[in-house]
Amino acid sequence: MENCIFIFDTSAILNLYYLTKNNRNEILNKSLIHFKEQFCLPYHIYYEYNKNRGNTIRKLISEKYDPLLISGFDFSNINK
Repeated sequence: MENCIFIFDTSAILNLYYLTKNNRNEILNKSLIHFKEQFCLPYHIYYEYNKNRGNTIRKLISEKYDPLLISGFDFSNINK
């Protein structure tokens, strides 16, 4: 693996948003840091990531919190 170059698809990078913070950090710490010199991020993937990042975050928020709103969850009792 010393001579390999790793290129991730945009969806693979965006899917990191769906992981828990601990899982995301574990993946990044075990892979990106160890192989950081072997990762390549072509401009088109960078472009697609930036183009789709907002929609991915909105979709994630919608999937997690819209069911709470629909169910009538009372957010006023949550401590700030």
